[in-house]
Amino acid sequence: MFTVVLFTIVAIIPAIQIYVTEGVINALAQITTSEGQNGSAVNETFVWITLQSALLIALLAITFLSDRISLRLRMKMAYHIEAQIADKAVKLPLITYDQPDYYDRLQRVSNGISNRAMTVIQELFSLGRDCFSFVAIFLVLVGFHWSMAIALLLIVVPSFIINIRIGQAHFWQMISQTTALRKSRYLFSLLTGRDSAKEIRIYGIAPYLRQVWSKLYWKNADEQIELQTKGMRFNAVQEGVVEGALYGVSMLLVWLCAGGALSIGSFVSITQAIRGSQQSSEAMARNLSHFYQDALHVGEWILFMKMEEEELPENPLMLCGPLQKGIQAQEITFQYPNSTQSILKDISLQIKPGQRVAIVGHNGAGKSTLVKCLIGLYTPQEGTVMYDGVPIIELDPTTYRQRITAVFQDYMQYQLSVRENIGFGQLNHIDNEEELIEAARKSGLGGWVLEQSQGVDTPLGVMFEGGQELSQGQWQKIALSRAFFRDAEIVVLDEPTASMDPMAEAELFRLFSSLTANKISLMVSHRLGSCKHADLILVLDQGRVIEQGNHRELMQMGGLYATMFHAQAELYYDKEVIS
Repeated sequence: MFTVVLFTIVAIIPAIQIYVTEGVINALAQITTSEGQNGSAVNETFVWITLQSALLIALLAITFLSDRISLRLRMKMAYHIEAQIADKAVKLPLITYDQPDYYDRLQRVSNGISNRAMTVIQELFSLGRDCFSFVAIFLVLVGFHWSMAIALLLIVVPSFIINIRIGQAHFWQMISQTTALRKSRYLFSLLTGRDSAKEIRIYGIAPYLRQVWSKLYWKNADEQIELQTKGMRFNAVQEGVVEGALYGVSMLLVWLCAGGALSIGSFVSITQAIRGSQQSSEAMARNLSHFYQDALHVGEWILFMKMEEEELPENPLMLCGPLQKGIQAQEITFQYPNSTQSILKDISLQIKPGQRVAIVGHNGAGKSTLVKCLIGLYTPQEGTVMYDGVPIIELDPTTYRQRITAVFQDYMQYQLSVRENIGFGQLNHIDNEEELIEAARKSGLGGWVLEQSQGVDTPLGVMFEGGQELSQGQWQKIALSRAFFRDAEIVVLDEPTASMDPMAEAELFRLFSSLTANKISLMVSHRLGSCKHADLILVLDQGRVIEQGNHRELMQMGGLYATMFHAQAELYYDKEVIS
């Protein structure tokens, strides 16, 4: 409310200044035309000048206060909107992250949307102030002569129309360029990023990437330059027309003064008012254009906030105690967005409590996708996944996910401390150093943690100063420690040994065997030797479970599993396979 009052006062001041300027000029004219010393005219002039100075000082003070308030509001708005975007993102279904449209929309809402939203509010206040001020000046000019008011309208309206259309064109250009801009930034990140640096140098692909980036950059830049040039051309023509109109207004004012309809003070004040109004109207038109453009951007944020969230049951059911029947999948079929083929097809299986399950198959067979469906990260288009006979979509996700711990192929390397990297596995125990070190020990990294001067508070990664860089194998052990830190009923390991040496791999499987005792374990692996001790092996091929059983049973079948096992064994033995 206080901000509205300030803007209202600022809006009224220009209209008051017309009368004050007229008063100053007329008082001075009276002094210069009167014979002798005219004390009353001098005093009157001092009063008008004092009032003029007071108005300017008041305007400066109010502008300072409004800017101070706007800065605070901008910070609050930025926090509020970015927090909403973050909260929304974590509520979206995981499948959303497999859709390019999501990244296009995220690019648009992440492109300074918090500043744009605050700018919309500020521009709204400014437009309200400017419109109020414009109406006040318009009414004042009508009081002088109706032709002045019409002239002001003819000067202002074309500027509004042109700037609104330019703002609209800029917005739709931004929409059309989103994908190309995102790709351009991705290519630039490859050229400047750490992860891609090795291959770029080995394969010598920097010139190619730079060429592709350059084409995309200049394609976008040329389109923007063309639109900017078009806008400048329109503005130049419009400003020429305005200057012609102002010339005509000045001639009309001279004619009115010559006829005695206007005083010198009125002439000066009206001329200044129209000139000032013309400049402020151009600023108002630009603000209106920016407001329109920013409002369209905010509309993208609104659409982002309206994206469909992860579906939650209206009356979620709770599971009490450990699983009694285990996990069951009934004819589940899953297809990724924008794909014409199902990655999983009519899969039915039963996983009993405490059962160690290995999922194997060729690349692209659907192994990781099946795991994500079984633990509720993906929802199949057809079929049902059930925990103890209860469909997983009817369970409270927060509760049943507390039963799960996992290390995926694309595990996170948090550029944070050891404490946070491991403690994220169970946040309510993150301050328990003994449990943190024990989890690190179980993954084989306990000794390294204890050797660090800062212990579990040692920062990791090279993104921030003082961070300790780890090898890929060490990062994987950190991820395993995070999984071990949560004493969960269901353990998921998706290619857990990909970056480990043979000795570390053997040690991991020994630890894994003890850690998963009496727990359901789901292990995705290409190394079939690690599957020999699994209670159940699921063999996937083209989205279907074509074989299932333990190692001995599958070897006796002589099917795909046996073929893959023999192929891997031949890498270690010469014409001899130990099964």
